[in-house]
Amino acid sequence: KADGRSPDDTRSLLESWRGRLVESGPDDHPALVAWRDASTAFEVPVELAEELMQGVLMDLAQSRYATYEELEVYCYRVASVVGLMTSRIFGYSDDRALDRAVDLGTAMQLTNICRDVGEDARLGRIYIPLEDLERFGVPEEDLLENRYSPSFVRLMQFQIERARGLYKNAEPGIAWLSADSRMTVRLSSRIYGQILGRIERNGYDVLSQRAYVPFHRKLATLPRVWLETKLQ
Repeated sequence: KADGRSPDDTRSLLESWRGRLVESGPDDHPALVAWRDASTAFEVPVELAEELMQGVLMDLAQSRYATYEELEVYCYRVASVVGLMTSRIFGYSDDRALDRAVDLGTAMQLTNICRDVGEDARLGRIYIPLEDLERFGVPEEDLLENRYSPSFVRLMQFQIERARGLYKNAEPGIAWLSADSRMTVRLSSRIYGQILGRIERNGYDVLSQRAYVPFHRKLATLPRVWLETKLQ
């Protein structure tokens, strides 16, 4: 289920919303009203909202991803398109900022996937590409049955380095955003990226515990990011 709705109800809701992304309808949800206002004011393509809906539908129909390329499509739809939409609201000086927004969205979604391996497995879902499980000798059953092993550690190390590479790729794009938005985006990137370090500190055990960044660590990140942004 999604937000307490059955898959069929969610599909029906998204289909009705898709037809009202541009034209208003009776009893419009406030989110649709806000979307139409913002998309018009900031010239946000309606196709991005449609991609996001397709990402939600993927969660209803798909619980495995054979390859990283397949997973990239999911990450793009549920995360990167959000970065593309907000980039238009923030404002940017170079079109290359959009490609870097895609990288950042994918990095954040991969971070979610790494953090939530155990939680997702208990729901019967495996987002880590099956080709990676095979590469590192980790059967699906190890995730579904909460079996921690040296092979699983190597698998997680690989996933973490993949995500970190995308955070690194995304970093230059922050400088192309409007000055007012750079700190917010950089702070979000840094704090979210710290989840990967927490996974490492927990010995890569994301099967029985959920990594998180303590509030005091988030606060400690703030002045460093503020200074870095001011000096940019």
